[in-house]
Amino acid sequence: MNWNFFSKLFKRKQHTDNTPTTKPTIYKVGLKDIAGCNFTTEQYIFQFPKPDTPLEALIRDNLDKIEHALDMDRGYLVYMPSRASEILEKQAYNNPAKDWDAEVNAADLNTLLLDMVTSVDVITKPCLFHYRGKGLAGTDPISEENYFENYFNVATFEETDDLDSLIKQLKRLGIRMQSSDSTMFQLVKPQLSVAQEPSPDYDADVEKLLNETKENIDKLRLLGVDELIIKSLCLGEPKLSRLLVTKDRRILLPDYNNMEVKMTPLVKAVYLFFLSHPEGVLLKNLQDYYPELRKWYVETTDRVDISSIDKNIAALTDPLNNSINEKCARIKEAFLSKFNDYLAKHYYVDSKGRGSLKAITLDRKLVTFE
Repeated sequence: MNWNFFSKLFKRKQHTDNTPTTKPTIYKVGLKDIAGCNFTTEQYIFQFPKPDTPLEALIRDNLDKIEHALDMDRGYLVYMPSRASEILEKQAYNNPAKDWDAEVNAADLNTLLLDMVTSVDVITKPCLFHYRGKGLAGTDPISEENYFENYFNVATFEETDDLDSLIKQLKRLGIRMQSSDSTMFQLVKPQLSVAQEPSPDYDADVEKLLNETKENIDKLRLLGVDELIIKSLCLGEPKLSRLLVTKDRRILLPDYNNMEVKMTPLVKAVYLFFLSHPEGVLLKNLQDYYPELRKWYVETTDRVDISSIDKNIAALTDPLNNSINEKCARIKEAFLSKFNDYLAKHYYVDSKGRGSLKAITLDRKLVTFE
């Protein structure tokens, strides 16, 4: 096994060191599964034995500067809470109904890898973990199935609140990771069936399934099955949230972790107007709804200038003015900023059938006005 991985990470030439290279000690400990933490060999992961230290803040706020100073040409540094936050944001965008914030605790992430090894070797200093990959650990004596192990290389460094001092230490890790200061941890899922692990032919299996699925979809189309039905089969039924309009005219989605969808007063007035018309409205007839639109605007704005209110509503209802289309576009943006279009299209104003009829398709049984 090649132990020179870390020195190759940096393009800068390392100083020679006469410290004898020894094979690191190997331990076996349990591997904890936490959502959002999929390790790759490109990651070099900071871990801190104590929470909320000046060093932790220094690394969190200067990751890009540190990577630049180390002149890294392979791999990247990872501050676990930030990395997980990025993953959770993407997951929450596609599935807002789930409470993703409860999945991962920042303090847990800062000691995730350390918690796996403290039972065999207490680490009291901050350290850098590098995921080396997965290999065969052994065979379950009962099921006679294989289970797998996960390898990390680890090196510790000293606490500091000075960025230059930290960078100097990290540069030296290219030498230390090859010396007796380096420790190799072998993290194992005991009795993990090979059926639970990705198949060695994973890519081929996925490609085969994709091809079979495409063939079946083509057959459905030849049989005349509607595209909406095919799409629903692929995506499944969306889990839609109730929509609550509060007394102070906030728009909340209780089943999406009480998410608030914010809009400017005039945009919100247009939204509440369409929300109160499930049958839809022809834009060319908006002048007939002038009083109602004005009422909604008065409820959502803090303006007291009557002439300004009337001017904005007049622009909305003018068939030669593009104001209403602009407001509908802002409504769509407000929901798409919160979750994907597969869900959002049920909430924003869109065309309904032929012509210029506009409507919100959300089932009004899900809508409540306080």
